[in-house]
Amino acid sequence: MRIIGQSIDQTGYGHMTLKMEENDDMWHLYNIISKGDAIKATTLRKVKEESKTGSVVTTKKKLTLFLKITKIDYEPETPSLRISGVSASENKYMQLGQHHTMDLDLHVSFSIYKRKWDELHHERLDMACNPDVTCEVAAIVMEPGLAHVCLITNTSAIVKARVEAHIPRKLKGVSGHDKAIEKFFEKLVLSITQHLNFDTVKTLLIASPGFTKDQFFEYLKSHKPAWFSQEKVCLAHASSGEKIALTDTLADPLVKQQLSTAKFTQDMDSIEEFFLVLSKEPNRAVYCLKDVETSARQQAVQSLFISDSTLRKHKVADREKIIGIIKSVKENGGTVSTLSSIHVAGERLNQLSGIAALLRFPIYDLQENEEDEAEEDDIEFVEMPEGVGMDNDEEI
Repeated sequence: MRIIGQSIDQTGYGHMTLKMEENDDMWHLYNIISKGDAIKATTLRKVKEESKTGSVVTTKKKLTLFLKITKIDYEPETPSLRISGVSASENKYMQLGQHHTMDLDLHVSFSIYKRKWDELHHERLDMACNPDVTCEVAAIVMEPGLAHVCLITNTSAIVKARVEAHIPRKLKGVSGHDKAIEKFFEKLVLSITQHLNFDTVKTLLIASPGFTKDQFFEYLKSHKPAWFSQEKVCLAHASSGEKIALTDTLADPLVKQQLSTAKFTQDMDSIEEFFLVLSKEPNRAVYCLKDVETSARQQAVQSLFISDSTLRKHKVADREKIIGIIKSVKENGGTVSTLSSIHVAGERLNQLSGIAALLRFPIYDLQENEEDEAEEDDIEFVEMPEGVGMDNDEEI
């Protein structure tokens, strides 16, 4: 993601002009845009016009539209991000309040207007603009004398370094092969140390043809670099040491299962612990926004769990409450975990309102409160800046 420009006042009101550069940016943007926001973007729209002969002709025109957003759809398989809304201004092709749906494309700039850009929005933008900070899976695809050090995002592999070395063939009576392999491994370890942050990376995939991956794994176990943890490593087959070989490796169902299991085990363990405490000590496990907020005010929250779908709430008041809870928990030494709603851990959390907490000590005077869900037709729209209109560009 690239931030092209921004204009935000002291209250947080304003807009940012963005450009998506990777498929992963669609997922980040899905977690940034809310119903009630506004978007200014270029799109195609079918319009009907009367020709010189008096007949009605339907053509596609490229228009720059300003829409108040009513719906956001994300399709992870494609991936695609579709925005639906009503026009916030009018011209000869579109009346005020008319509906339109557009797909946001990579490498095309657009502007998002919000009533308030809060800390969670900026945090998500930082994640999108700096994927190195958030990638939990890294991969080494290698063969004798060649390796690529990569970060694995949801949809792509980012090459951080290419490591090369001359390895003489292993022939009878010819020395130097084993020593060259060891120097190659040493060079690769140095590159991994320089380019990967193992405070973030939870899983390291090592893939190669033949036994190169196994040799490198044994080298790591014997030399034990500071970042090495045997439990983090997954071994897999790759057709070569080129980056393109990762495509087939990552498509392997067994590799997918290993990476998925490794990546989300911590989230699953946390949720399982929550449900265990809820069943045995119900006064030390709370859920729903009101009860979690009350617990946070009493500095009782040890671990806070929030699903990303909860963070997409379009009610500004709810987001402000959640931001306050997160601040309070962190200031008092607690931990905060954001769980993906497309994974089992996030799905289970959403069944309990999407926010929950484990407490340091029991609280007995809480009552379960059902959250008030915003109605689809009760969206708080951002106020439109003056002078914003829509321009027709060209006929398609």
